[in-house]
Formats: sequence, C-alpha cells, structure tokens
Amino acid sequence: MPTYLYFGENEFFLTRTIKQLKTHTLDQQWSNFNYTEYPPESKETIPQALSDIMTPPVGSGGRLVHLPNSTLLGVCSKEILLHLESILPKIPSTNTLLITNTHKPDARNKSVKLLLEYAQVTEFPLIPQWQTQALIQQARTLADEVGVTLTTDAYTVLIDYTGNNTRLIFTELEKLKTYALGKTVNGDMVKELVSESAANSLVRFVVS
Repeated sequence: MPTYLYFGENEFFLTRTIKQLKTHTLDQQWSNFNYTEYPPESKETIPQALSDIMTPPVGSGGRLVHLPNSTLLGVCSKEILLHLESILPKIPSTNTLLITNTHKPDARNKSVKLLLEYAQVTEFPLIPQWQTQALIQQARTLADEVGVTLTTDAYTVLIDYTGNNTRLIFTELEKLKTYALGKTVNGDMVKELVSESAANSLVRFVVS
C-alpha cells in the first residue's frame, strides 16, 4: 500500500518505524533524489508533495514523500481535496506517501476521511506514567529486543527512574546490557547505573 498514516505521542516508536519504512522503500545510493520531507509551514507544501508523489523515482529503489505534522490532516481547500481524491488511488507502486502527526487526526475532516480509505494507519500511543505494569511489560519487550535479562525488581526500579520515556528506557537497557556482560541485571545494578543518568535525561525531556 503506497500511503501510510502514522500518528501518536510515542516519539521513539514513531521515529523508528519511519526509519524502517525509509530503509524498506529507498535505495540508499539514490535516497537524496527520492526522499523528500515537506515542512508544514509553507503554503506550497501540499501541492508540491502531491505532485512529487506521482513522479517516478530516480535510479533504483522507490520514492518516499514525507509530510510531518501536515496541514493535510486539517481543514483543506476544495481544490486540495479534489487533487487528493484524484491521486490517492493512482499513486505508483514504486512510490510511498507518508503522513505523520503527533496527535490523532480528526476523522471528521474530509481530507482525513479520504486518507483513511486508502492509507495503512498505525498509532503509536504513549503509555501513561501511572500505568506501571504496562510500562514494565513494554520494558520487558524492549529488553528482549536488546538482549538483556532483568529481574522483576530491576524492571520496577527501571520504570521508577525512566517513567514513560520509551527512548530513555531503551537507551538504559542498552547500557545495562553492556554493564552486565551476560549476567542477569538486578535492582541494585539498575540503581547504580541508571539513577543519575536517567534523572538528568528526564529533566532534559521535561524541559524540552
């Protein structure tokens, strides 16, 4: 499917999935020619992007047109809606249109309704900080991915320090893997290695 709609507040999973789509779609030798990201600030962004998505890729691989936080998910002009309705069924199989947004699009908007008909939609929700067990389960999944084993109390301590900052959880798990050298990580090891760096990172995360 040549159209994707990604949204959600979990920046870590959203960013990683975008990178995976780029890797899958683009030939790295031709990516400078075939990857275009259109900022939402310009009034000409949407017409340019819709024209670009119908253009065959240069060289090998596919073409990827990315619209982050696009006004296409808001109230659009009749001209844009007609153009969108015209091209969505005709996007070449070599090309991929990617629209991303932090917040869930309003399905009442006509442009969003159109996109939902044709796009593969994926949501990346951020687990609330008070849902400790869900955060621990997410940390377990990430730990399996990283290749590090933690005790039950280690997961509890880790989430106490990192909260629902998924990127920070992943980073600290990678650090723990290096530190543990194949051993199972316990709560004391997490306190020793994670506490100060995680606290500093959380301060930067909140401030930003």
